[in-house]
Amino acid sequence: DVAELQGGTPVPGYVANRRSRKVHRMGCQVVGDIRPENRTGFFVLHEALRDGFTACTVCLKGACVK
Repeated sequence: DVAELQGGTPVPGYVANRRSRKVHRMGCQVVGDIRPENRTGFFVLHEALRDGFTACTVCLKGACVK
């Protein structure tokens, strides 16, 4: 399931920081510290990990792609 904004606009479940190369769940406490220009969204965690982002140690402990 994908969350949606009013009007049917899908909302990504994960936010990645282009600068630190880390990916977080949308609700992670760290997301608020990421500058808007450094944010990119992913609907699927696997895609972020495949694209070279590493999992946040706060909200995504142990997530990896093998």
